[in-house]
Amino acid sequence: GTSQQDVSSTHRPVSPRPTGIGARSSRVEISVSCRGLPRSGTLTKRNVMAVLFVPVGGHSHQYVELGRSEIVKNTLAPSFLEEFFVNYYFGEVQPLKISIYDVVNLEHHMSLDAQTLLGEVHLTLGELLSSRQPQVAKDIISIASSGPVGTIFL
Repeated sequence: GTSQQDVSSTHRPVSPRPTGIGARSSRVEISVSCRGLPRSGTLTKRNVMAVLFVPVGGHSHQYVELGRSEIVKNTLAPSFLEEFFVNYYFGEVQPLKISIYDVVNLEHHMSLDAQTLLGEVHLTLGELLSSRQPQVAKDIISIASSGPVGTIFL
């Protein structure tokens, strides 16, 4: 399969910022990196991928995949080259969910069910855009233990 995004060889970290696509909306670029991911059993490092989900029809309990990063191999601190692009609509609350996966089955990397979900982050696009910091740091929360399993930087 093909990725929904192109890998840029001239990547530079960019904090989320709108670029004009209309009077009431803007296109936002989100770069992702993680630090402090847990080691894997006998293997010391992981093959990590980030997946961005948005709610279906505004229901925050049902999500659809909007995009995924490339797989960064053999790391506990990935900095993804591929960025996510989201349309920001002024005055609307736009929930986002970013899930971090250990890609344990490289042969079936397109199947999320074949991978290990390390954890996820829930936030709104407004949180990113209103931050006074160049990056927003949030705990990646494990679904299994409900505790933090690293930090994501957006």
